[in-house]
Amino acid sequence: MNSKWTNLIFIGIIVTLVQVFTANSISFYGLFNPKIYPVFLLLLPRDIKPAFYMLIGFFYGAIIDVFCNTYGFGIASSVFITFIRPYALALIYNKSPEEESEISVKIQGENLVFLYLFIGLILFHLFYFFVELGEIANIFYILLKTLLSSSLAIILYAIFYMMVYSLPKRK
Repeated sequence: MNSKWTNLIFIGIIVTLVQVFTANSISFYGLFNPKIYPVFLLLLPRDIKPAFYMLIGFFYGAIIDVFCNTYGFGIASSVFITFIRPYALALIYNKSPEEESEISVKIQGENLVFLYLFIGLILFHLFYFFVELGEIANIFYILLKTLLSSSLAIILYAIFYMMVYSLPKRK
């Protein structure tokens, strides 16, 4: 197994642990319920074949469902975000996967990556909360919960990113 996949598996495990032990405990009257694990799916390399990418989303969502006790909402939302990801990327980023396969702040810049993540997180949370509540009668509640949870998730990711990448490099 090469180092690229080893790093991806390690990052997936770390994000899962952060989701299970930190993000799941954040709740304010049921409005904030940030899901940060889709960031892992959104930042996977672009050169993965779509069918394999959707399988990764399915199994990653299943792992999250087991640990978070969410009854399949994670699977459905993870597969949805893996399906919608190429369209979200095409909407804001006009390079093909053959030109740049990696999605990274170093390559695309902070603004583009955070915009992409925010759009992806909004779509993920919207789908997740719609499936969770199961009715369109509460659309304003779903939209409010989506906006607040997505904002908190992107803030948590930004804090994590700054903590990891702003550490001084040792020589």
